[in-house]
Amino acid sequence: SVIVGHGGGDYGTEGHVTAFSTKDGKKQWEWSTFKKDTWPGQSWRHGGAAVWSGITIDPKTSTLFVAPGNPGPDMVLKGREGPDLYSNSLVALDINGKKPKVKWYYQLVKNDTHDADASMIPVLFTAQVGGKSRELVAVGDTTGDYVVLDRKTGKPLHQLAVSDQTGIL
Repeated sequence: SVIVGHGGGDYGTEGHVTAFSTKDGKKQWEWSTFKKDTWPGQSWRHGGAAVWSGITIDPKTSTLFVAPGNPGPDMVLKGREGPDLYSNSLVALDINGKKPKVKWYYQLVKNDTHDADASMIPVLFTAQVGGKSRELVAVGDTTGDYVVLDRKTGKPLHQLAVSDQTGIL
């Protein structure tokens, strides 16, 4: 399969991740970055949660890591005060079956009004935590916040602000 994330901006565009066959190019599955019942009213129609920063696959566990972008419109919260999943999140998808299934998600920023979505491809690595080897995933957002999570459970293990931003709210 060839798996691609759908970018396209924040206004009226619904983010997707789509798998295509390498044999004939036909669509095999598609996953929407919108969990519409977590967006108040019809606010999801304004778009966002595009997959512009890239995706990562753990082939050992058939897990696809996706970091959908911010909700739209930028700079406006009125009418969409809610989780707005899966915007501004790191999502682990089980892609072993015919359709992807969410294993876990971690929302980096809730009720984002300043385009603070993930700005890097999720990075997979192994590290020592408490004297034990752990499989981890890390991602950073556009405000300079960086988070390391357990790859299997999505539990955050470490957060670090690598920049100091003031006066943005």
